[in-house]
Parts: sequence; structure tokens; C-alpha cells
Amino acid sequence: TLNNEIGGESINVMRVMIQSEDWEKVKNFARLYDTFLRKDVLVPLAGRLGEKQPQAEAIADEVLKTFMAIDKAAKRQSRGKALELCDKIEDLVKEYVALKPGGGLDVRRLEADKLGLKD
Repeated sequence: TLNNEIGGESINVMRVMIQSEDWEKVKNFARLYDTFLRKDVLVPLAGRLGEKQPQAEAIADEVLKTFMAIDKAAKRQSRGKALELCDKIEDLVKEYVALKPGGGLDVRRLEADKLGLKD
């Protein structure tokens, strides 16, 4: 599910880059992850959440601001701030998943569908 994904590989990769202070990779990864998570998943799914769409869009906007803040923290080489912002991304996605009854937003399936891959 989306909730499992955000707590898994991608956010952990970003944390490792931050811990190792590989700031160029952090900045690039934040931009790429924003494109995937916000533009390719959160924004398109918001339209499917009916009356909760405004909340979903507000969360997606906050995700963008947070990724921009991660980029800024990387430019300032602020490890503590960047790690704090990773936690915020995780919390925002959990909040987003809670908008959908039963949760269960499958990021991997959504990406495969976007790429036209079949089981």
C-alpha cells in the first residue's frame, strides 16, 4: 500500500542520503520523488476521493512544500532539518491514506498501470 511504501524503500533511501550528507543526491531525489509521489499518485487520486478531494489536494500541496523545504535544507547542508522533513512527508502520506476508506492505495500497481504494464 502507499502507506507501506512511504515508510519503506523510498523514504529510507532519502534518509540514508541525508545521513551520509550526499546533498546533491538528496536534492535530485527530492525532486524525483515529488514528481512520482505528488504528481503521479496523490494529485490524480485526489479526484477519486469525492467530498474529500479538497483535503487530498491540500495534503498534496503540503507534500510539494515539504519536498521544496528538503531541497532547501540540502542546500544549507542541514541534516537535522532534512531528516525532520522526511518524517513530515511520512506523516502527510499517512494522513492522505486515512482519507480513503480502508486505505490500501497500491503505489506499485498505480505506477505499473501508468507505464502500461500488465500482471
